[in-house]
Amino acid sequence: MVRLGNDGSEMEIELVTPVHSLAQHIDAEASSVSVARADARDALENAGIGRELVDDTLLVATELLANAVEHAPEGLIVFRMDVALGRWILVEVECAGSMDLLPELPNWGPDEPLAPRGRGLAIVDALSDSVAFSDVEGRLRIAALRFVGVAPPAAAAAG
Repeated sequence: MVRLGNDGSEMEIELVTPVHSLAQHIDAEASSVSVARADARDALENAGIGRELVDDTLLVATELLANAVEHAPEGLIVFRMDVALGRWILVEVECAGSMDLLPELPNWGPDEPLAPRGRGLAIVDALSDSVAFSDVEGRLRIAALRFVGVAPPAAAAAG
C-alpha cells in the first residue's frame, strides 16, 4: 500500500491485519466528537497502548473529527481506528466534502501566527508519520498513520 508522506513524497508500507479496530458512524455534531473520543480511548487502553501514545492518538482523532464537524457538517461522519500492536495506529475520518476544503502542503497552520484557530492539521501532521487525503465516492477521507515500536520506512523517491 502506498501513502503520501508528510513531506509530499510517497512511502511504501506494509499494513498487517490490525489486532484492534474501532469503526463508527457518528452525527456531524460537536457532541459526537466527545463520544467517539471516549470510545477510542477505551479501545486504545484495552489494547494496552501506553498513556502518551493514547493521548497523542486521541488528539489526532479529535482534530480530524472536529474539522469534519466544522467544515462538512452534513450527514454522517465515518470514524475508524485500527491498531496493529507494536507496528502502527491508523486513524481515519471520512465526511461530506471535497479535497478543495484542504489547504495545500505545507500550509497546514494558520496564515497569521497569532490566529486563535487553524492549527488542527499542523497538529495532526506533527503527531503522525504519514497523513493522506483521498476522495472516496465524493466524500473526503483523511488518514493519519503513526508507526509504533518500528521505524517508519524510508520515503521512496518520488517518481
